[in-house]
Amino acid sequence: CLVSVIKPHVGYSCCSNCPSPFSKSLRTKELFLLSSFAGFPKCGTEQFVCNNGRCVPLNLRCDGVDECGDSSDEISCLNCTSGSFHCVAAARCVPSRSVCDGRPDCSDGADEQLNTCAPTCARSQFRCTNGRCVPNSGRCDNIKDCEDGSDEENCGI
Repeated sequence: CLVSVIKPHVGYSCCSNCPSPFSKSLRTKELFLLSSFAGFPKCGTEQFVCNNGRCVPLNLRCDGVDECGDSSDEISCLNCTSGSFHCVAAARCVPSRSVCDGRPDCSDGADEQLNTCAPTCARSQFRCTNGRCVPNSGRCDNIKDCEDGSDEENCGI
């Protein structure tokens, strides 16, 4: 009776009219044992619980890649329009004008993070480790043009 109705991380249920050997106390005890079964991992707050019980980082949900192995991390994803940014953690879209404006609109701040906000440097520029662009002419000239000094690294290669 129990085995056929168990759904990991969704909840347990049991038929109320199970055959007589399955008394209510036995069903309750078995449900307790199943709920504490080590085979079903407990995911952290920064993780998504896949339908198969696997835990994957929340920021990988709705990224177009099946990290779960059952594609459950790609189901019911919000499709943002081209003029907006997808906040995965908050499952919402924010207008592009709100991205990289110094005020986080996504609950995890993804709309203000370096990988989102760092400019693309022109061919005539070097991108510092902190994302800033400086002229290529300043690379390996023994003068720190990047605040982090990355324009003076790996110069002997």
